[in-house]
Amino acid sequence: MFQNELSLSTENVNLIVPYKERVLASDTDEEKELNLLYRKKRVFSIGHGTSVQWETRNDETTGYETVSNVWTSVIPEYDLRQVAPTAHVTLSMFELSDLGNWVAAKESLIELRNDYQSWILKLEASLNSKELKDYRGAATRNIEKCKVSLNRISKGIELLLNAAEDSDLVKCFRWMNRAMMWQQQRSKAKIRKWEKTGAGTNQSLILEYLDEETKSQDFESLEKFHEGKYNGKWRPFNSHLC
Repeated sequence: MFQNELSLSTENVNLIVPYKERVLASDTDEEKELNLLYRKKRVFSIGHGTSVQWETRNDETTGYETVSNVWTSVIPEYDLRQVAPTAHVTLSMFELSDLGNWVAAKESLIELRNDYQSWILKLEASLNSKELKDYRGAATRNIEKCKVSLNRISKGIELLLNAAEDSDLVKCFRWMNRAMMWQQQRSKAKIRKWEKTGAGTNQSLILEYLDEETKSQDFESLEKFHEGKYNGKWRPFNSHLC
């Protein structure tokens, strides 16, 4: 039973067409926003008593998915892609911490604010496009949410820019970045292990550090570590809001 499979293949990517999305008057705002975000991720087949899989490729012109092969699958597989930081702005946790250069850190915060604002303006300019005809309401709401976020981000950045470098506000902000950077660094480094000793009812677990450097928490090579194996970057904004 589990070895049976039905498949359909074609060289014409326009032959297998996706199901038309159902739009109901009862759809909530959240459902409409999800339809907007995933409008290019379309459903090409539905299984009855089984699942269905298909190979996708993105149309270079529209960005929409097309398929040339669909098949039944009792136990389907899906490769969930890693979410990577945006390439729009470089925000280094090291630079934003008390170990970095505060002048450079402030410049990166200003760049974040300005680029985020420019990105929102581009989204607004695309609202009247033919592609968003059926999603205009959801797209408008998403943009308004972005503007609220921009306003909050701008206020926070202004507080930091107008404060003295030795002020409690700036110190706390930079310590916060250092703490988060340390946490992520330590979670990725093999700095300790558990050893089991004894037998039977006398068994116990002992925490052992792999070397004295990590035991003393002496991370003098933090900057080098940051520039190498771990990039320590923030993920300021995503390009798929509409």
